[in-house]
Amino acid sequence: MHRISESGSAINNQSTIMRIFFLSLLCMEMQVATAQQPAAISPLFQRVTAANDNKVYDTKAWAFQSGAPVRSTTLVNGNYVYFGNAEGNFYCIQKKTGSLKWKFSTGQPIHSSALATAGKIFFSDNKQTVYALDENNGKLLWKFEMGA
Repeated sequence: MHRISESGSAINNQSTIMRIFFLSLLCMEMQVATAQQPAAISPLFQRVTAANDNKVYDTKAWAFQSGAPVRSTTLVNGNYVYFGNAEGNFYCIQKKTGSLKWKFSTGQPIHSSALATAGKIFFSDNKQTVYALDENNGKLLWKFEMGA
């Protein structure tokens, strides 16, 4: 279904409708993303805000240097922030102060996001090994090698 515009070019109505639809979805996603206040490290900008401290967005509350790029999203669980880095270290830091609570080393880059449930933190490394750590002390509870 084509029609000719006043300038003489062909316009595909279905294509135009799809573009408008996807642009609308993108705008809605951007509104949702900007409405949520970050509460942890931004891997791209290394900016930190704390949601309950009435900080203005992009105000640096504290900084934590992990020594290698952080390519996963952080997990905020209670008063702590959990994340891994490309050097293979998985960190637990205090949300309010940015001080290190514990660190666990896998020896492989960690680019996956973590999950917390029942006092355990789960994540995987780039060697496809899934780890379960005690959220209080970072001790290894178990690991499972999925193989590669």
